[in-house]
Amino acid sequence: MLALARLPRAPRLAIAAATAFAFASHVAAGSPAPAVDPPPVGGPPAGRGVETAALTLPAADGRPVPVRLFYPVRGGALPVVVFSHGAYSSGYDYDAVLVAWARAGYVVFAPTHPDSTRLGGRRGTPTPPHVTDQRVADLRAVIDAAGEIARAHPPLAGRLDPKRIAVAGHSYGAW
Repeated sequence: MLALARLPRAPRLAIAAATAFAFASHVAAGSPAPAVDPPPVGGPPAGRGVETAALTLPAADGRPVPVRLFYPVRGGALPVVVFSHGAYSSGYDYDAVLVAWARAGYVVFAPTHPDSTRLGGRRGTPTPPHVTDQRVADLRAVIDAAGEIARAHPPLAGRLDPKRIAVAGHSYGAW
């Protein structure tokens, strides 16, 4: 989160507002999350300057790592944010924040970690110690592949700034 302190005031406020909204919406729902996340319906609203893509990367241990990608339609030399979700959730639970970051000019990669209910994790069960290592490996896989992903995804070709990469997370994803 140190990277946020370097942002101009307007993007910091937009990110803070989107984060607060996403958290308040989650808490206000008041019901426990389903054991398995529902399949995504569409993506962020089209025509609002943000595009999305879904891809799968191999982790160092050979596991497939599902990754959601959010990026602004315009702009070059875009900074990158790799977002790590909280325990048992997935990148699909954070659309409000991830879209806000993309609208603010960031390319956002959101991997889904092995403890996610989307991948069979169960809420309320202890997190095995090796999951922390797998989460770190997932983040490394995304960072290592960011340039290759951009080259393979024509709308992003030549638009990433490899010198400006931040990692952010929520709850266990920020631990």
